[in-house]
Amino acid sequence: MHLPELIQQRFIYIKRCGQSSRSDLIFSKSRLAPVKEMSIPRLELMAVLIGVRSLIFVKSELNISIEEMYLWSDSQCVLKWISTKKELNVFVKNRIAEIKAHKDVKFMYVNTMENPADVATRGTTASKLKNDSLWWHGPKWLNYDTQNWKNDSFGDNSSVEKMYQSEIKREKSRCSTLLCNQIEEENRPPFGIDCREFSSYTKVIRVTAWIQRFVSRMKKRQMQYWKSVNIQRIESCRNELDKIYSKETLLRCF
Repeated sequence: MHLPELIQQRFIYIKRCGQSSRSDLIFSKSRLAPVKEMSIPRLELMAVLIGVRSLIFVKSELNISIEEMYLWSDSQCVLKWISTKKELNVFVKNRIAEIKAHKDVKFMYVNTMENPADVATRGTTASKLKNDSLWWHGPKWLNYDTQNWKNDSFGDNSSVEKMYQSEIKREKSRCSTLLCNQIEEENRPPFGIDCREFSSYTKVIRVTAWIQRFVSRMKKRQMQYWKSVNIQRIESCRNELDKIYSKETLLRCF
């Protein structure tokens, strides 16, 4: 699996074991990245998920016995998500759950230079592709016994940790924004009155009381003229606005 920002590419090789062990390309498919803007780690996560689905599809279509299935990715962040026991955010957790549901698929890391998907995403010519062993047969070590497969380390894990933490912070920020929006919606002043447009809090209360009385009379279809609002309505508006505006807000406004 490999993923730049614009395209996802997946390859499936089948390996015949025995004295003449070799691997051959049997499935390849490209897909444009989603139009909706997503972070690179999330796009790579979606690429791995699609890769798992492709493996299951190809296995179901082949009328042969498959002993083992492996999925290689050059995304260290996604592989960390798959192996971690830490709590993940909802978006990541749901997709990791589907990936890990296929327990017969083993996940491994491959560096970008040995990832055949990089050939497709980087671009090449037909004449070069014809003789490209990486494209048609995968990395050379794929033909070795599994115990002799190249086991690349992740290298500097600090960059992976930063990507991992950035997703956690991003989710927390999104939740905080949603919570703030919800609080603002619940605490919105009646009739959309903005206290910053008034010279005193008393005027805010009286204007609110007048509007409340007007709305009440309109509902009852009582169109007669009135000169004032009663003290009960004013106190009711004061109590309602006191619950909405904090002391800090009032100090900033007046």
